[in-house]
Amino acid sequence: MVNRRPERAAALAVKWGVESRHWVEVSATLRDADLLFVTTGAKHALVRAEDLVAAALGRKCDVVVLDLAVPRNVDPAARGLPRIQLFDLDDLRELCCPAAGQPSIAVAEAQRILEEELRRLEATVRARGLAPTLAALHELGLRLAYEEADRVLARLELPSDMERQIVREMADRLVRRVLYPVSRSLREGLSDEAGAGRRIA
Repeated sequence: MVNRRPERAAALAVKWGVESRHWVEVSATLRDADLLFVTTGAKHALVRAEDLVAAALGRKCDVVVLDLAVPRNVDPAARGLPRIQLFDLDDLRELCCPAAGQPSIAVAEAQRILEEELRRLEATVRARGLAPTLAALHELGLRLAYEEADRVLARLELPSDMERQIVREMADRLVRRVLYPVSRSLREGLSDEAGAGRRIA
């Protein structure tokens, strides 16, 4: 058991019934090790490739190194060296779950749902962006209709208030009947785009 803090190494060694060594003895200790676990919290490689090469000299069996640290604490250059078998967390995941490197059905389904929702959101945003244009078009249509209604009313001889109201209501209904199909067609076009995207997915 080797640790950068000798007192911690000694305590762990007692707990597990093994020997503890000082940190500076790592290179020498490797020569007596067949299996090496590296689990420090260091930010860089602590076990050098040249130390592992020296530890593997003259051996009949490989030195197995398990680098369980994040980030990796064993020099990546040690991978593939003679008599060295280096495994990191990615390797162990592959060994324990061979399908880990394959595309996940659940991930693919989640991606499909996400893409569909993004298309629906885009259609909604575009529809909201269209709303001010439709409102302005409706307002223009009403203004023109009222102008024409007033022009017709001016040609009548003393129209009553009820007749004025009827003419203006007729003008309003005509504008709505003309513009409603246009608005619906534009909105359905956006909806069809989103639906087509869903069918393609």
